Amino acid sequence: MSSAQLAEIQRRIANVSRRLRRMQERTQRRARVLRLQTLLVYIYSGHQSDVAARFWVSHTGTSLSLGEAAAHVEWLYISASVDEKVEMMLNPRCSLGLRPLMVALRFIVELQLLSWVQFQNYECGALAFYQWCNYWQANTEREPLLINMDESSLAFHWSGLAGTVAEAAVSVATDKAKLSSRRARVTYLCCITHDSTVQPLLPQVLLGNSRSFPLEFVKQAAEVEPGITVWREKSAWNSHRLMRKFLRLLCARLGDLLKTRSVGLLLDFAPCHVHDSIFELARSAGLRLLFVPPGMTPLLQPCDTHCFAAFKNNAQENWRVKKSEAGGHPTLLMWFQAVAAAVHDL
Repeated sequence: MSSAQLAEIQRRIANVSRRLRRMQERTQRRARVLRLQTLLVYIYSGHQSDVAARFWVSHTGTSLSLGEAAAHVEWLYISASVDEKVEMMLNPRCSLGLRPLMVALRFIVELQLLSWVQFQNYECGALAFYQWCNYWQANTEREPLLINMDESSLAFHWSGLAGTVAEAAVSVATDKAKLSSRRARVTYLCCITHDSTVQPLLPQVLLGNSRSFPLEFVKQAAEVEPGITVWREKSAWNSHRLMRKFLRLLCARLGDLLKTRSVGLLLDFAPCHVHDSIFELARSAGLRLLFVPPGMTPLLQPCDTHCFAAFKNNAQENWRVKKSEAGGHPTLLMWFQAVAAAVHDL
């Protein structure tokens, strides 16, 4: 090896060594800044270790649990010197610099805003909701009738259900279904009420697009199960126009009850439920719209909390039986019969 080649190798080794030193210095500098930022968040959040732990976990990408991270934060505070703690409280910009300081303070402010919004939703939102319901019931002479309407997505093909048996001759068990069938969805517009005498009158709607619901199927479904309405539209998602169509159907089903009962329709704040034309139609029809505050669905939406899980389990079980009877290839009408049976059970 010539002296020139040896010098070139030494130069490359020196370059690599310098890069490694710079990387180590940057890593150490970032670790120091992150430690000071975590201390700042811990101090300025009122010594809340869980808040500082969230900050530390979000900026390190560690796999530690929140409890382990909180213990690490508390140890950082205990092991920090008195001078560092005083500097963090009196003049943090000197220790951190402007940009890292703004990052830490922004995290504190955003977390406080999130806590405030959650408090407004869960505490004030629930209180306002019940106050509005009480106002509606107290200011009507007719017997209140509360109806909850909500949407849920339904599949045409449920893969991997328990109970599927593969013959011994089959080397690999496969679920032979078209990709379009596995991906296709319809929307179930569900209506429930506390009055068992009114429940049979409420509309139950299956909304699908023209590809999922052929015209012939819509006719067959109306003959097989008149109590369930099938809508064939361009899209399988609810919209302002379809919501107005649903309100007209609901009013037609209730009939004279609108004159003898004070009807309230409980909805969530899905965009398809909120529109001036919907409010105007409900007002003219004598319906009182009651909206569940954002974030309160698990507490105030009966369809979500008590109905949809059981309904889908029943629909899947009925569909599995139909699939077995059809030799593994259920028709669209069989799917409809399985869903209709689950609707009746609900």
